[in-house]
Amino acid sequence: MFNNMKVITLTVLATLALFLTATASAASGLLVSRAAQTGASTNTGTAFTYQGHLTEDGGLANGAYDLRFSLYDAEQVGLQVGSTLDIEDVLVTNGMFTASLDFGGVFDGTALWLEIAVRAGSSDGEYTSLSPRQALTAAPYTLFALDAAQIGGLSPSNIFQIGGNTVITDAVLGTSGEYGLEIRVNDQRVLGLIPNVYSPNLVGGFSTNWIGDDAYGAVIGGGGHGNSPNSVTAPFGTVGGGAGNTASGGYATVSGGNDNTASDVVATVSGGFFNTASGGYATVGGGRNNTAGGASATVSGGWHNAANGDYSFAAGSRAKANNRGCFVWADSTNDDLNCNDSNRTFFRSSGGFVIYTNASKTSGALLLSGGSSWNAFSAREYKENFAPVDAPQLLERLAAIEISTWNYKAQDPVIRHIGPMADDFNALLDDLGGEGQEYINTLDADGVALAAIQGLYEVVQQQGEEIAALEARLAALEALLAQSGAGD
Repeated sequence: MFNNMKVITLTVLATLALFLTATASAASGLLVSRAAQTGASTNTGTAFTYQGHLTEDGGLANGAYDLRFSLYDAEQVGLQVGSTLDIEDVLVTNGMFTASLDFGGVFDGTALWLEIAVRAGSSDGEYTSLSPRQALTAAPYTLFALDAAQIGGLSPSNIFQIGGNTVITDAVLGTSGEYGLEIRVNDQRVLGLIPNVYSPNLVGGFSTNWIGDDAYGAVIGGGGHGNSPNSVTAPFGTVGGGAGNTASGGYATVSGGNDNTASDVVATVSGGFFNTASGGYATVGGGRNNTAGGASATVSGGWHNAANGDYSFAAGSRAKANNRGCFVWADSTNDDLNCNDSNRTFFRSSGGFVIYTNASKTSGALLLSGGSSWNAFSAREYKENFAPVDAPQLLERLAAIEISTWNYKAQDPVIRHIGPMADDFNALLDDLGGEGQEYINTLDADGVALAAIQGLYEVVQQQGEEIAALEARLAALEALLAQSGAGD
């Protein structure tokens, strides 16, 4: 009935336990728990869990089966090791079963094979041996790791075990003496803890990631690959991940990305590609091919931007903040926008600017593409509380205020302007200056000029009518004089 039955092992590899075995002989690399220091002692025993896959007549087995397990020192024939284990009524579901096996302390590193025999759970008949025997993999040899630890001077309670530890106080994982600790996967370092008299270093990720000899308190979180390792070469530098990143300044940080460099003290590159923060306290937020070379300079992101002046800022595309305090934002136009004057702001928006000053977008100003002057929101639908203006009276008041040329104290005296003073201007009408008596609103200035023109127009019209009337009277007099002369 069971001649066509096969068992495929699905064991869990205990690589950590084998790693402990390899290091147990080196006094500098022992993994110990504080349980040993407190006298606590736990032993996981010699049992291990075996999982298998059972088929019957080409189909998945289901139901209860009696299983018999035996150990041999050869794949065929050989000598039996330990006792035979009979486990009845093992539940098999869709071909899968799990059994706990305990052959005692027979695992000493010698290769062993497991022979399995089976019969129906309701049967009292003979067992059918399955072929071939199954070579045991690493899981049972964790028991040998425990024995090796004991040989090296440690009891099972002194090492971290696959199934966990029961300890009285917090567990400690580490080394004794001035030695580092490596954790490996597939025989490649994935985490290294490197001691230093000032502050230890931590290097994670690809095995070629490295921390310089002069660095301490340095961290590489991960990432890197064969041709692009991550590196930290200065104290307290950090590379979070990515590949080909370098933190070569003290307290410098590269969070991630590719081929980024933070090369001065407390410089930061958050990510992106081929970015460099080479000024002290400088920052590149991301993007590509950006440079923050000035002290405390910032490039928020974008492409081919440079903030080379101290305290400068650049963003967008090809924005160049070359001098101290420059602020440059450039659109996608493929041409450099340079700020070469300290503390100056440049914007390039070839599609124009729109500035809204309220949530409903009914007030503000527009500077349209190609334009050189602002357009204010001024449609009737955006306004209310209209009141008429006495234009002639305004004209009379305007004629009375001082209009002079002058310069701002904050500018060079050679830069001259013309206009009234704000306090005089806002006194022209009772409700002017609502946004501040020290300001002249440009819309108000335009409105006053237009109202004055209207007032002047009324005066001119009135004078024209008076002149026309005078001309008519003069013509009548001339006609009378002409008639009087003819009678003589």
